[in-house]
Amino acid sequence: MSSIITIWNQTDTWFRDHEQAARIGSVIIERLADDRIQTECRYLIRLKWHLHMGYQEVSYSELEQNLSDSKMALLNDLFRELAATNYKGIDAWADRCETEFPIVEDKWFYRNQE
Repeated sequence: MSSIITIWNQTDTWFRDHEQAARIGSVIIERLADDRIQTECRYLIRLKWHLHMGYQEVSYSELEQNLSDSKMALLNDLFRELAATNYKGIDAWADRCETEFPIVEDKWFYRNQE
């Protein structure tokens, strides 16, 4: 993953346009960030903000330390596409997540269903 680390703070070059960046941010929050897993959720939210900020909101090593192996592997698939500036691959990653993962319903939703 040295290629993504090299461009980690160059987020303005990661996406084709703002719409694509917003879509990836939404996928990360809606499909991966489960607030029942607090630490992981916190770092995924920070990653979403990192996509849009001109400064480092979260580091790659923080993600490695705080995310499950399966979510980190999934994000590494995205990071490979970002490092390669493969906009079609980025869209395919989002399509895959939207197909494979349901929208996460947060704790508030579950508590208020009774």
